[in-house]
Amino acid sequence: MSDQTAAAETAGLAEEDRAAVADLVNGLGDFTPADASDSDFVSEQWQPPAAPQWQPPAAPQPVPQLAPQPISAVAPQAPVTQPAAPQPVPQPAPAAPQLAPAPQPVWSPPVSQPVQPWPGQFPGWSPTALPVASMPAPEAAHMGAWQPGPVGMVPEPPRRAIADLVSALDHEPATPTTGLRKLLHMGLSRTAAAQDADEKLLRTQFPRPVMIVIANPNGGSGKSPTAIGLGSAFGLARGAGVVVWDNHEARGTLSDRAFSAHRNSVVDMLDRSESLLRADARVADIQALLNYQANGQFWVLSAAKEVGQPITPEQFKTIREILSRFFSIIIVETGNSEAAPNWAEAVVNADVLLTPTKWRKDNVVTAGRMIETLTSQGRDIVNRMIVVGTNGPGELMPTIQSSVANWFAPAPIIEIPTDKHLSEGAEIDWNLLQPTTRRAYQSLGAAAARMIVAYLSGR
Repeated sequence: MSDQTAAAETAGLAEEDRAAVADLVNGLGDFTPADASDSDFVSEQWQPPAAPQWQPPAAPQPVPQLAPQPISAVAPQAPVTQPAAPQPVPQPAPAAPQLAPAPQPVWSPPVSQPVQPWPGQFPGWSPTALPVASMPAPEAAHMGAWQPGPVGMVPEPPRRAIADLVSALDHEPATPTTGLRKLLHMGLSRTAAAQDADEKLLRTQFPRPVMIVIANPNGGSGKSPTAIGLGSAFGLARGAGVVVWDNHEARGTLSDRAFSAHRNSVVDMLDRSESLLRADARVADIQALLNYQANGQFWVLSAAKEVGQPITPEQFKTIREILSRFFSIIIVETGNSEAAPNWAEAVVNADVLLTPTKWRKDNVVTAGRMIETLTSQGRDIVNRMIVVGTNGPGELMPTIQSSVANWFAPAPIIEIPTDKHLSEGAEIDWNLLQPTTRRAYQSLGAAAARMIVAYLSGR
């Protein structure tokens, strides 16, 4: 039904109501009570109810088209004020249709697809493309598993090497173990701190076995005492893994300055080289050919006891390979002939070259000629050389020392103090050396270790 038709019908009903009310009022105007007195009539005279005030109807609300409800006749009432113009009777607005509650998003851990409710969970709900990111998840940080973000958004933490941690711990200050400084909880003195630093260098773990060569063609320059003192410094600091090899081309004298329990030599090792190079070779197999120095905690491999048994370059390489399997530090004392094959092979394969000399003209000139020859041959070993002063009682000539110091530069010079025990020419016992002598050998070993570290790291 259209809006115009509904309005016309409503107007017709209102007109009939107004006519009925008019007839009722005219009839009441002639009414006189027949049986009542004036007083009774006054007291009991009927009073019409207060006329209701007319209120303009509210504006009609747009509602769905519904059939109009019939309006019952108005009961007789007192005269009322007639509206100026007929107005449509307001109709009660139908209740708005109740919609099903919108589904509430339920948080779930981040997944690749949006989470959909199961059928029947929310009546009237229909699936919609709702992105997971729009769902509120105030507790997502501790409810779901962490998912890595896109590459590049979160920087990776810096990688740390365990060697850095160990190095930092190694640099902790040492504390004194004896004396007044320990009692007063004082730090190390400068002398004790320097010794502690040298001992740490002596314990350096190298990435491969290293070879320290001691060479000076001049006999009596102090090669054997230097080899034994250096072996003791490394051996006592490391506890094991150190061997001193007498690589003399004839009959060496190193075994005369060290403890010797037997006469096995490099020749015997060459005879057993095949078994010593097998995978099942044992430490005891090679130790049977060496002499252990208990006071210095290192081993000695003696040179041949008989003249006429020179070591060829191939044999030198064989001995070196055998020793490298069981020792990390190999100290090689050479002979007096630069033309010997084993002498040249040792110098060429050295990681560090130590040149002992006494501050006398014959010793210094011989060492200088050796360095000159190596330089002319293009041997870079001259750049990894340490000069060792090995003067005995009455052998030091200060004028020569000051004159040749610049010539040997940039090679460092380390002085071994004059020690009566070294000048005796007998077996060398570390415990019988003066404290300053032992300390000098420690400094020599630390300088060699520092130089090897720089060489192996490419510096």
